[in-house]
Amino acid sequence: MELGCAYVQWAGKRLPTKKEWRFAARVGLVGKRFPWGDSEAVARDYANYDGTRGKDKWEGWPNGRTAPVGSFVANGYGLYDMAGNVWEWCQDWHSSDQEYRVLRGGDWDKNSNYLYVVSLNGSHPSFADFNIGFRCVSGFPAAKRVGAPRELREQVRIDHSGKKYEWAIIKLKKALKMRPQNSEVWNDLGATYYALGLEYVGSTWSSQKRDLTSNTISEGNLALETALCEVESGYLVFICNDEMAEQIEQRAKRENAYTSSVRWSIKSKKVNILMGETKEFLLKARDSYVAAIDIKPTYDAAYQNLGLCISKLVS
Repeated sequence: MELGCAYVQWAGKRLPTKKEWRFAARVGLVGKRFPWGDSEAVARDYANYDGTRGKDKWEGWPNGRTAPVGSFVANGYGLYDMAGNVWEWCQDWHSSDQEYRVLRGGDWDKNSNYLYVVSLNGSHPSFADFNIGFRCVSGFPAAKRVGAPRELREQVRIDHSGKKYEWAIIKLKKALKMRPQNSEVWNDLGATYYALGLEYVGSTWSSQKRDLTSNTISEGNLALETALCEVESGYLVFICNDEMAEQIEQRAKRENAYTSSVRWSIKSKKVNILMGETKEFLLKARDSYVAAIDIKPTYDAAYQNLGLCISKLVS
């Protein structure tokens, strides 16, 4: 690594951070195992690792060697060998005692488990070997790049307090362009969409609630038509018998509404209908929370927020 650092300094560049490396390898494929997706069956088209088959003609230990750049398919950013071939140094320390630096990507004599985007290794910065290399990063310093989403998130909190949700969404999307793997930003985006969706419901949840258990099917259809005309965006609830519930759901779906139903009693169901901006923003909130969890499966806040959002979708 010391030789690599000397070169990148001479070139006016730097080594990537481990998060930058992961972002470059993943190309926006959130939650995927490899830089190309989840399929190990096509790994030999993208990586030089232990064994041979397909495009991988470079044997592993003890007779293996590195493959020339361009021997395999590039990823979506046009980067070659983000998996396999040689381990790549990153700026970050791998150990708390700051003795070992991070290595990522796997190499030509390791199996496919080391090709995972999340895989990490470490070694002493003075260590050099024929299966370790590096790549340069140009542009602004990593510290500035990492800090930008944090600054935007602080501005978003101010927008939230003033209910300026549209402004907050613009800023969060800007933050995600810089750091698409930031689970906290995805969670904040979900919370903003959720708050905006509730704003379109009105003063009470739900917008309308009707008990139609004593009504005929034709009366139920009329009640739905009236509600669809009166409520452009919001949350409708109908309690009715099973046959009427099925017809109401089908009619609402034809109007591009989001519907769900739950058993209300032995003879009746509760039909939930989300319409307009309420539907649009609550579904975007759900998808944003899922993205946060996909990036960071141990993120408790995103799980709690997703549960609250789903309860609105199906309650």
